[in-house]
Amino acid sequence: MRNLHKIVGVFLLGVALTFNAACSKDDDGPGDQLGKAGTLSMNIDGKPWQAEVATIMTLGDTVDEGEEKSYYITINGVKVINGSDEESESISLSLLLTDAGFNNPKRSYPIASMSEADYGYGVIMYNNEAENDTEGGGTYVSINPEDTDLSVGNLTVKDYEIGNQSFFGQLLGKGYTKLSGTFEAELYSYDGTDNPPKKIAITEGKFNVNSDLLSGFGG
Repeated sequence: MRNLHKIVGVFLLGVALTFNAACSKDDDGPGDQLGKAGTLSMNIDGKPWQAEVATIMTLGDTVDEGEEKSYYITINGVKVINGSDEESESISLSLLLTDAGFNNPKRSYPIASMSEADYGYGVIMYNNEAENDTEGGGTYVSINPEDTDLSVGNLTVKDYEIGNQSFFGQLLGKGYTKLSGTFEAELYSYDGTDNPPKKIAITEGKFNVNSDLLSGFGG
């Protein structure tokens, strides 16, 4: 459960920062100061989807005596429609890695249920604000409603760079400054109202992201 709380927390923080960057991109002024833009694209039920802004954040867990250090990685992509958060769409791909896994991440990771999140596994959350008032609330997560132990997809890391992360011009410490790879998954609506839950299929997912997206701010 501790791992789940960490992943959800990193997801919410990452999406908030990425959404603010996406909105700034459409405005005059600060949006012009955005750093190198990452990319994230996929097909949702066969229809192309591409983020306007995509980035990555890494958080290292506090090391308790006798415990190995953990790293929580989240890749976030946001698509803003008509400049409104009420019509935005976002996706988060998260990984939980040991110190050894963080330093050598090039492999494929099964996409697991959020409730079963563990080292070496990924979770995915997709949200469509336009569906907030519909059954399911527009939120889709990587959990098989019939068997939460089953993998629902995979995420493959193909290339990476480790260095000092930068957000809003502030160094945040060691993390992935670049990460690229592919992903695919089946996600299910999950708020207790759907019977059966709705399902969406994500295919041909690709990401090439960096952590210095907001490096132009504050300096």
